[in-house]
Amino acid sequence: MLSLTGQSPAPGEKLVNPSTSIEFTINDDGTGIDISTLIVEINGSRVIEGVSFQDGFEGLESEITPDGDNYLIVIDPEEDFELGVVSSLKVQVQDLDGSYLNKTYSFKMIPEEPVLVTMSPEQGATINHPQYLYFEFEDTIDGVDEESVSVTINGLSYISN
Repeated sequence: MLSLTGQSPAPGEKLVNPSTSIEFTINDDGTGIDISTLIVEINGSRVIEGVSFQDGFEGLESEITPDGDNYLIVIDPEEDFELGVVSSLKVQVQDLDGSYLNKTYSFKMIPEEPVLVTMSPEQGATINHPQYLYFEFEDTIDGVDEESVSVTINGLSYISN
């Protein structure tokens, strides 16, 4: 059975840069790959049909490259993905025996707003004694404005601007 490996972004990956390229390898299981049957869709839009990239996905890095019996696929969209959107990638291709590989997976773009990356103690934990609280925010687009951070615990404001 044919398989996919080397997916980038990986299935389920979060905080993906919206200008990312999509990469994966279709691996031959010994039956051969009929690359003319390849169909790739992103968010329901056709990206590749056979060996042809559709309009909007023919970026400079887009290519279908044989690698031995396998194929390396790189999709370089001409426009960035939308911030915060979960994107779905669907790949379908047939081997020379007529069996199909159908694979769908998702990944999520970085959000427009800052993200709480790490905190200590964990959310919902009970604090039984005095301890430091730790919060780490990330905003890869605009950076985090320290004056916009506010922390409220049990209705009491501890940090405000």
